[in-house]
Amino acid sequence: AADGPPDAALLVLALSNGWLMTAIFVRAPAAVAPADRPAAGALLTLWLNVGLAVGSLASVHIMQLVA
Repeated sequence: AADGPPDAALLVLALSNGWLMTAIFVRAPAAVAPADRPAAGALLTLWLNVGLAVGSLASVHIMQLVA
């Protein structure tokens, strides 16, 4: 029962971020010149993965501080 609020927050953030990232990935390549679309897609993927890695590393360090 104590895990309810954090689980709810995680669900809301996961769904909203999923929607946001999908919208960005669908619309961003159309916002650049046709010749630049492959590079735009590659950069989106690169920075998404960098963000996931940084977030994961930050989580590990924060959990070490808290524990």
